[in-house]
Amino acid sequence: MRRLLIPLYILIGWLGLTSYQTFVNQAVITITQTLSIISPPIANWISNNLEIIKFINAFAWVFILTSLLPSILSKNSVFIQFITCLTLAVTAAETPNLIATVAPNALTQLMTVTAKPLQNFILATLYLSLPYAVLLWLDLRSKQKILEVTLPPIKTKVKRR
Repeated sequence: MRRLLIPLYILIGWLGLTSYQTFVNQAVITITQTLSIISPPIANWISNNLEIIKFINAFAWVFILTSLLPSILSKNSVFIQFITCLTLAVTAAETPNLIATVAPNALTQLMTVTAKPLQNFILATLYLSLPYAVLLWLDLRSKQKILEVTLPPIKTKVKRR
């Protein structure tokens, strides 16, 4: 079963990284436009630091992948994890460029259709918050497992009549 999960996990990770790299610009633009009304200095800072924001968000997804890889891969080789994460990160970052080179209109059409929901401030914020929500969920899940292992089971006595 584990061997079947590895390619699926890698495919999902790659699709997540690729789509995130592709659509993060639209989400940040939407948030910046909305914040320019509420707080122009924050909006200005975001637009001036777009590359840093994209890097931090992409890094969050790569960090999630590296956190989950030891539990998915049968061998706990750091080198295999590194190569897997590097391959996913590089291909995710370069796929939009490759699509734009091979089929320039395809990426524009894809962005026109699929990025429409990201023009909504709330959806764009949720989209950019997704990796951090996953990190929080993984952290809470791991703490719950630690508690289950370390806490002894509670025994209750049932009175019989």
